[in-house]
Amino acid sequence: MMIIPTAEDVNTLAKQVPTTGGVYFVTAFSGLLAPYWDPGAAGLLIGLASYFLSYNQSFIISSGLSSYTNPCHIARATLEANAFQTRAIVESMKLDSKVDLKHLKVDGGMTNGDMAMKVLADIGGFSVIRPEMREYVSLFPSELKALAHCSLDLPR
Repeated sequence: MMIIPTAEDVNTLAKQVPTTGGVYFVTAFSGLLAPYWDPGAAGLLIGLASYFLSYNQSFIISSGLSSYTNPCHIARATLEANAFQTRAIVESMKLDSKVDLKHLKVDGGMTNGDMAMKVLADIGGFSVIRPEMREYVSLFPSELKALAHCSLDLPR
């Protein structure tokens, strides 16, 4: 669709609007994952509304993108979708463990976005803790490879 140039732009765009403007995004590019596990589910972007004249221009029909809906709303809906999916997993864990989560420790590229982490904290109902080194996800495999080649001496 080419409406958001880079992943980094999602946070910048989402900051520009206070809500999604009624746009909702269901992330399911390869099916719904935890906690729902539906491999056949498809992603969905809904709530886009616009008006255009019919073929004879005698009445207005509601159909798709509006002058109101813009990339900022879609970016915010994307961040909220991620936060709602995270919250669903946390709530599922709470049911199993009977422990209420007060803090969520995060890492990875998405944690570089302040807006993404604010939306996650607001929707999740917990504080979000980001480490200074935010790429632990990619660091661990690198350390394992270095250990396998005996080129990294880690403290025990």
